[in-house]
Amino acid sequence: MMAAVYINSVKDPKKGKAASMDQYYLYEPKELRNLPDSIYGAAALALISKGKMPYWALFAYNDLRGAASGSPPPILALIGESAMILAPVINEKTVRGMIIAQEQAFETECVMIDDHGIEWVVEVPPGNSKFIALENIEMPITRLVH
Repeated sequence: MMAAVYINSVKDPKKGKAASMDQYYLYEPKELRNLPDSIYGAAALALISKGKMPYWALFAYNDLRGAASGSPPPILALIGESAMILAPVINEKTVRGMIIAQEQAFETECVMIDDHGIEWVVEVPPGNSKFIALENIEMPITRLVH
């Protein structure tokens, strides 16, 4: 309430109607925030504690930390040079998870390594900015055999 009172006290009355109390809050409720699923947060925090989170993926840290709860998944991530998939669920020909990628990985086939050292080739989806963080994305995948 105090935020709405303050905002209205410094607002120009000629520029529109006064703000109501429910339009302002100092701390946004967790359920109103656009946070990723908790499994992705748990995976990210586990990667960070092991020192395996790529530095370029840390732009998503605050949201992932805010969403984290529960135990981390069996496979924490597939990690490549410019893209990673958090909490991957690998099927025969696809992988589903949260893709975090830099623009150079968009619409490419990216080699990624899982927690057990197995290499996979993943088709990274397109993006529209320097970085993307998209959850519950299903992507084509193949296992590299050496």
